[in-house]
Order: sequence, then structure tokens, then C-alpha cells
Amino acid sequence: MVDHEALAGSIRNGRIAGAAVDVFPNEPEAREPFTSPLQNLPNVILTPHIGGSTEEAQQNIGQFVSSRLVEFLQTGNTMLTVNLPHRRLAHESRSYRLTHIHQPELRPNSLARPGTDSAHRSSTEHVGPDVRAAD
Repeated sequence: MVDHEALAGSIRNGRIAGAAVDVFPNEPEAREPFTSPLQNLPNVILTPHIGGSTEEAQQNIGQFVSSRLVEFLQTGNTMLTVNLPHRRLAHESRSYRLTHIHQPELRPNSLARPGTDSAHRSSTEHVGPDVRAAD
């Protein structure tokens, strides 16, 4: 957390040379005037916290997410995912990966169920000569 008033004062008196900020105590609203003690200061960049909202970002996110899902289905690797526990499942020859991802009912303003490491639960089964479950 950054005290924007203190940061503005430190930039004005030269103690800090500059800053780039994209998170604010009160996020800018669409069509509402935005005010910040950091506005109009030299060497200050202020951007709204919407980095994923551009058309290009949405396309990149879609490609990344779909590639992670394909990799999980092919290799069992969930590394670099945000909403699933990180796993690297062993490959079993002559088997297929069947996946079901559960989305639990969440309380408002909660990111995950208490006592879990994720807002989602997943299960994977390998189907082949001998059927085994791997979680």
C-alpha cells in the first residue's frame, strides 16, 4: 500500500524522482471525474487498473488460458494456472485424461471456500487398460 499524499509530497520535494501507479484508494469510475494528489506532477504516470481490458489483452488472455487447458489435458500440468492447485500428473501410457472442473457456490466477496487452496476443485481420471483416479 502506498500513501498517495505522502508520495506526492516526496515527489514535490525531490526525495522521490517519479512514480507509476495503477491502483488507487478509490478506483476511477467510468464517466466520473478522476482526482489524485499525484495528478500533474512531473515524472508520474497514472493509469487505471484495467490492463486486461484491452482487445489485445483479451485475445492474449484467451490464447494463454486455452493453451494452459490443452497442456493440462495432454500432460496433466497445471503450473502457471491461477484457479487450480498446481499439479504435474504422471503420464500413463495408453490412457486418456478425462477432466471435470467443479465451480462451488461461493459467498459474496470470497475467493475460495474456507480450508481449500482454490476456488475450484478438479478431478482427473486416466482411462486405459487399468482405470486409475489421480487428484
